[in-house]
Amino acid sequence: MTIAELRQAWTNRRDEWRKLGVQVDGARLAEEVLAELEQLAAADAEELLTLTDAAREAQLHPDSIGRAIRQGRIQNAGRQNAPRVRRGDLEKLTTRRRSASRSPDPAPSLSAITRDAIAGKLPRERRG
Repeated sequence: MTIAELRQAWTNRRDEWRKLGVQVDGARLAEEVLAELEQLAAADAEELLTLTDAAREAQLHPDSIGRAIRQGRIQNAGRQNAPRVRRGDLEKLTTRRRSASRSPDPAPSLSAITRDAIAGKLPRERRG
């Protein structure tokens, strides 16, 4: 089932219930909607993507996706010369990238410290 089909099914159900004046149990209705959304998400996670499509979704370069497959970080769901990636596996790459981007800045290198120290000792030119 696609998201459009799910939307249409619930729209039809709403219209029918409105016409009949149906009273529903809100918690039970929410459970049913959530169960259908979970089924949709599970089916979506199994969809196979080309490296280009996967890269577009993950906002990475296709070579990065290929490298992740070769390194075993994600599974090749296709053939050796025609790799495919499951949409659900992309989360492994994007989660890792997000956590890496939140890490503190690395310590400055020795060359950067030296350069800054030397620059601090040099007289500054005055312009104007």
